[in-house]
Amino acid sequence: MAILKKGDSVKVKAGILDPDYNKYDMSDWQGRILSVEKDDEEGELLYEIQWDSITLESMPDEFITNSISEGCDYSSMILGESELIETGVRDRLGDVEQLKKIIEEAHFWDDYGEQGNRIKAVLSQCEDPFNLYYTWFGYLEDNLEIPCKVIYKGDPSRELKYGGVIEITGILDCDDLKGVIGCGKTNRKTVNFPLCDVKPETVTSRNQALEDYTVWFANQ
Repeated sequence: MAILKKGDSVKVKAGILDPDYNKYDMSDWQGRILSVEKDDEEGELLYEIQWDSITLESMPDEFITNSISEGCDYSSMILGESELIETGVRDRLGDVEQLKKIIEEAHFWDDYGEQGNRIKAVLSQCEDPFNLYYTWFGYLEDNLEIPCKVIYKGDPSRELKYGGVIEITGILDCDDLKGVIGCGKTNRKTVNFPLCDVKPETVTSRNQALEDYTVWFANQ
């Protein structure tokens, strides 16, 4: 094989498994060389490969999820020269960046563990993004045990003080800007407030649905 350099296109030889999990078949995965260095112990040249858009599109979803959850970069990998074959370019760098944006949006919640899985499950139930607040409304109605005490974290008002305790007594409606609206009691007064502005005193199975919603709202 000719000496490879930065910018060259390469593909993985048949039968090579990923080095991190030793599980995913990388045969014919293809990309561009980002950098080259020598393995001091083995003496072999090591190549950092940025996967092309076609490889990224066909990459196992589980591999991407596992990589993100463990803080690894799914879009590149270091491999030895014995594992690679020189090949021709089959896409543009712009295609790679465009596809990475799509992948990262789809996998945004992978870092959030079980909570991320619950949030993704809620989002998957909504076919129309304009009805997303109402999807959360239904999730909260089904999963939030009321009454429950929360801490107000929104802008202070005549009835609501920052850090004040509210007892949620119901879920009222949805607002285009403020999301799901709840009602409750504080200092013997009945108040309405956006649920995105409150936080459970202590997160438990009884109120984790509210925590899911507020985390999603803050990151949407």
